[in-house]
Amino acid sequence: MPAIDPTVFHAEGRRVRLPNDPVTVFVYARAGHWRNCWEMASLALKDLKERLGDGVRIVAAGSWAKEDAGAIDMVVKHVGLLDYRATGDLYRQCDVGLALTVSKHPSYLPLELMACGVPVVAFDNPWGHWVLQDGENALLAKRTVDGLVDALERAVVDYELRVRLRKGALATIAAGHAEWQPALSGIYGYLCDPEGHVAS
Repeated sequence: MPAIDPTVFHAEGRRVRLPNDPVTVFVYARAGHWRNCWEMASLALKDLKERLGDGVRIVAAGSWAKEDAGAIDMVVKHVGLLDYRATGDLYRQCDVGLALTVSKHPSYLPLELMACGVPVVAFDNPWGHWVLQDGENALLAKRTVDGLVDALERAVVDYELRVRLRKGALATIAAGHAEWQPALSGIYGYLCDPEGHVAS
């Protein structure tokens, strides 16, 4: 069971948003890495911006290739590659996180966002259901551009939903992902003796 570094990823110092404040959406920008579905994310974010205008701000961090960015470059504020500790500071300034993957491992990004009090919009990927529960701590979308836009719009415009998802996200992290030692305790013995030679 993965965990987060609580010295970096926590919700202390988050700015309190009012219901009518513009909403900031974070996206991990890895254009050219198929696992992060940038092609779909960029189209969805462009559509979201067209729907909501000044009601939504989009910020990205990560590798960024201008030639792969396309029209989304006009609507996203890209902050580039960040120092590990700076990522927590950035997440605490965001209201919704878009974390896409189609692999079996959901990556650490959703957990890190959730630990910072950021509800996550993700694909409805069965491999991630152990941590992302639709309507409880995240919004899970169909694996289509329209599905992503609809879920993102819901998260942006529904203040009460965001508050509920934020609470669920923080509770999920606190319940089992806030420290590495307990998270690894179940597999420590195996890592030390993978062939089972040492008697219990």
